[in-house]
Amino acid sequence: MRRLSRQPWALSSGPIKLAASDTFRRYKPEESHEVRQPMARTKTPIEELRARREMLISMDPKKVKEIIEFHTKLNFFQALVLAKREGKLMVPNSVHERILTETGCIAYNYEYARYLEQNYPAWTGTIVIYEDKFHPFKDQFIFNDVFFTISFAVPQRFRGKTNCMLVVEHPDFDIVDLGDNKFELKVDDEKIYLIEDVCRGRGCRMPGELPQTKGLAAAKYSSYLGPVVRCEDGLHYEAIHRTIGRDDWHRERFKVALF
Repeated sequence: MRRLSRQPWALSSGPIKLAASDTFRRYKPEESHEVRQPMARTKTPIEELRARREMLISMDPKKVKEIIEFHTKLNFFQALVLAKREGKLMVPNSVHERILTETGCIAYNYEYARYLEQNYPAWTGTIVIYEDKFHPFKDQFIFNDVFFTISFAVPQRFRGKTNCMLVVEHPDFDIVDLGDNKFELKVDDEKIYLIEDVCRGRGCRMPGELPQTKGLAAAKYSSYLGPVVRCEDGLHYEAIHRTIGRDDWHRERFKVALF
């Protein structure tokens, strides 16, 4: 009978383990550690709107005219709802100021005059709050309109101040419907600008050091809380500015510029 030769691999019942494949057998296995992957930070919706606001403020007003959109026949509450629904910014007073004063020869530019006629008066995204000239801010400010009441909890740092104005820009405020024609203005304390020494001499005129109040004049003879309206007036379509009357909030006769 022929005898089978015994081969080395015939004695192993498992897989063959070559020495070359076990080069690192003298080292202990390293412990695995989870590595945190870099995450791209995304802006919140309100941060996006703030970034848009800063961009508009820094842009050439002639370019701004081309990218903002005017919507017609809205009261202020409707304008706010529209801006929130579309996720857009209500263009602030300072941007309107530059459009109205830096984008053409007002007296002889027919195209510019037509632009004013089509788009103004307009609600702005700038809200102002002030007491009577000699009355200080208290802990609560209540503005009574013919058709509604709106309240505002005055931050501690502004209480007791007189002859001043508080300014806040969209989207840094919200108006909450409390029902029964009552509303509340909600504002982050850090986003409120204080303008002091508002009334100077015989009249009351806003100082123009801050961009929020650039070109803003107010006949501050009574307390007020509300948005600023920009409009044109006169033979040469000169830009004028005013805070709206007590009965204007509900009127669907102004436009609003969104971006």
